[in-house]
Amino acid sequence: MKFRTLKPFLFFAAVTIIGLACKEAPSQIETPLEQKSNPVSTEEIATEKVILNPAHGEPAHRCDIAVGQPLNSKPAKEDLSNINPAHGQPGHRCDVPVGAPLPI
Repeated sequence: MKFRTLKPFLFFAAVTIIGLACKEAPSQIETPLEQKSNPVSTEEIATEKVILNPAHGEPAHRCDIAVGQPLNSKPAKEDLSNINPAHGQPGHRCDVPVGAPLPI
């Protein structure tokens, strides 16, 4: 009969020992303030979630921005200095279609 009265106590003791053994020591637990020594700026938070423009033909690719640039970038301005202007405009060449790059 003594064993029956000891069973609950032994069970409680075993659960307590296992529970304490599985916990980390308080000095090893990092708090959110200790994770970074420098304060996090809003720029750092914004850049962590930036999605880059994938290669041509990949899903979500944008042709108006360069591959590898953030998808929320503004389109790069076209360099129109090497484009054949309309007929009658200065620099127009009739042997090259209007809007096509001019040969160098």
